[in-house]
Amino acid sequence: MITFGPVRSAALDMWLHATYRVRDSTSDNISGAYECRWQNGFQDADSERIEHYSVFCSMGEWNTNLTDWLMDDRFDHLSFESDDDKDLLFRHHTIFFLLISEMLTDFQDVLTVYRLGRFPVRGDRDQNDISRRMLDFPGLEGTIQNIFDYINNVFKHKTKNFHTCNHHLYIYFEDAGLSYESAGSITIHDATRIIRDFREGRTSETPNKVVIPNITFIIAVLANSYQVLDREFQANPEQFAAFCQIYQGENLRADPSQP
Repeated sequence: MITFGPVRSAALDMWLHATYRVRDSTSDNISGAYECRWQNGFQDADSERIEHYSVFCSMGEWNTNLTDWLMDDRFDHLSFESDDDKDLLFRHHTIFFLLISEMLTDFQDVLTVYRLGRFPVRGDRDQNDISRRMLDFPGLEGTIQNIFDYINNVFKHKTKNFHTCNHHLYIYFEDAGLSYESAGSITIHDATRIIRDFREGRTSETPNKVVIPNITFIIAVLANSYQVLDREFQANPEQFAAFCQIYQGENLRADPSQP
């Protein structure tokens, strides 16, 4: 019997290792994480005074929500092969993918503002498309767009009537490692095409199963997004400094009690 516990544990280890986070009791220590490296301008933090750029602080703290989800061991005993358990695991994965949607949106928006040197306006709508392509997983063109379309239509689809009813679809978890028929499957790798073809009448085949991707693949996509931003920031220090100033806040003292 293939249960959720080992999958969750492996994904947690991968997430913490890939992002340089350390779990301390009920929260994350991000002093060595990407967000703190960016906050400190890729230098050791000044013990007396630290420049505060709200975007990095917000990302660092908010993304701890994912660690919280990955730390939750209440469902470790559930089996990917049990129909009853699959319904609960699907709902639990819904929370995971809603977090992923927000995190990828943040990566996209940060990259767009960084490239433009300002907040985008109405005429810049295609700029997010460029950022999404820059964040694509190596060797998998359209990764980010596929993930967004997948999440929006598998987990947020209630008013779009894409499935007729989602509980009529067979749920398959890639983490179960079991074989399945690819015909009629909605996967995270071709969601954009499948949804487009179905809605535009290019196919009469109604999808009949949802394939939930490996959690570790999604973590790899997040890790790659961090790496893309990190490379972009380091490649152009002047542009990075200008980006930081957009989010400049008050300086933070190491000891708030000191003047």
